[in-house]
Amino acid sequence: HNLDTAPAEEVECSKEELVKMFELMYTMRRMEITCDNEYKARNIRGFCHLYDGQEAVATGIQNAFDPQDSWITSYRCHCVALARGGTVSSIV
Repeated sequence: HNLDTAPAEEVECSKEELVKMFELMYTMRRMEITCDNEYKARNIRGFCHLYDGQEAVATGIQNAFDPQDSWITSYRCHCVALARGGTVSSIV
Protein backbone atom coordinates (compact mmCIF):
# COMPACT_ATOMS: atom_id res chain seq x y z
CA HIS A 1 0.00 0.00 0.00
CA ASN A 2 1.40 3.38 -1.07
CA LEU A 3 4.82 1.96 -1.99
CA ASP A 4 7.14 4.02 -4.16
CA THR A 5 8.16 0.87 -6.03
CA ALA A 6 6.78 -2.64 -6.27
CA PRO A 7 8.44 -5.44 -4.33
CA ALA A 8 11.05 -7.49 -6.18
CA GLU A 9 9.68 -10.31 -8.29
CA GLU A 10 12.78 -12.47 -7.82
CA VAL A 11 14.80 -13.51 -4.80
CA GLU A 12 18.05 -15.35 -4.35
CA CYS A 13 18.69 -18.03 -1.75
CA SER A 14 21.76 -20.08 -1.00
CA LYS A 15 21.60 -23.85 -0.67
CA GLU A 16 22.13 -23.44 3.08
CA GLU A 17 19.15 -21.07 3.35
CA LEU A 18 16.95 -23.47 1.39
CA VAL A 19 17.99 -26.41 3.58
CA LYS A 20 17.25 -24.34 6.69
CA MET A 21 13.78 -23.49 5.31
CA PHE A 22 13.11 -27.15 4.54
CA GLU A 23 14.20 -28.20 8.04
CA LEU A 24 11.87 -25.61 9.57
CA MET A 25 8.93 -26.80 7.46
CA TYR A 26 9.70 -30.43 8.31
CA THR A 27 9.86 -29.60 12.02
CA MET A 28 6.56 -27.72 11.76
CA ARG A 29 4.86 -30.70 10.12
CA ARG A 30 6.21 -33.19 12.67
CA MET A 31 5.13 -30.90 15.52
CA GLU A 32 1.62 -30.56 14.12
CA ILE A 33 1.31 -34.32 13.53
CA THR A 34 2.31 -34.85 17.15
CA CYS A 35 -0.28 -32.31 18.30
CA ASP A 36 -2.91 -34.04 16.16
CA ASN A 37 -2.08 -37.44 17.69
CA GLU A 38 -2.16 -36.00 21.21
CA TYR A 39 -5.48 -34.29 20.52
CA LYS A 40 -6.99 -37.52 19.20
CA ALA A 41 -5.67 -39.32 22.30
CA ARG A 42 -7.51 -36.67 24.34
CA ASN A 43 -4.30 -35.40 25.91
CA ILE A 44 -5.01 -31.93 24.53
CA ARG A 45 -8.33 -30.45 25.63
CA GLY A 46 -10.41 -27.82 23.90
CA PHE A 47 -9.79 -26.88 20.30
CA CYS A 48 -6.68 -27.76 18.32
CA HIS A 49 -6.52 -25.93 15.00
CA LEU A 50 -3.59 -27.38 13.11
CA TYR A 51 -1.29 -25.75 10.56
CA ASP A 52 -0.82 -28.84 8.33
CA GLY A 53 -0.23 -27.88 4.71
CA GLN A 54 0.58 -24.26 5.50
CA GLU A 55 4.19 -24.67 6.59
CA ALA A 56 5.54 -22.90 3.51
CA VAL A 57 3.41 -19.85 4.29
CA ALA A 58 4.97 -19.25 7.70
CA THR A 59 8.44 -20.14 6.43
CA GLY A 60 8.20 -17.79 3.44
CA ILE A 61 6.85 -14.91 5.47
CA GLN A 62 9.49 -15.36 8.16
CA ASN A 63 12.26 -15.35 5.55
CA ALA A 64 10.86 -12.20 3.95
CA PHE A 65 10.74 -10.37 7.29
CA ASP A 66 13.54 -8.42 8.88
CA PRO A 67 14.35 -9.55 12.45
CA GLN A 68 12.64 -6.48 13.96
CA ASP A 69 9.38 -6.96 11.98
CA SER A 70 6.28 -7.82 13.99
CA TRP A 71 3.92 -10.66 13.19
CA ILE A 72 0.50 -10.70 14.79
CA THR A 73 -1.57 -13.87 14.72
CA SER A 74 -4.43 -15.19 16.77
CA TYR A 75 -5.28 -18.44 15.03
CA ARG A 76 -3.20 -21.48 14.15
CA CYS A 77 -0.16 -19.84 15.65
CA HIS A 78 1.90 -22.91 16.65
CA CYS A 79 4.07 -22.81 13.54
CA VAL A 80 4.35 -19.04 13.56
CA ALA A 81 5.80 -19.27 17.07
CA LEU A 82 8.27 -21.89 15.85
CA ALA A 83 9.26 -19.79 12.81
CA ARG A 84 9.85 -16.77 15.05
CA GLY A 85 12.39 -18.68 17.11
CA GLY A 86 10.38 -20.73 19.57
CA THR A 87 11.21 -24.33 20.35
CA VAL A 88 8.99 -27.34 19.94
CA SER A 89 9.14 -28.03 23.68
CA SER A 90 8.13 -24.46 24.57
CA ILE A 91 5.18 -24.57 22.15
CA VAL A 92 3.90 -28.06 22.87
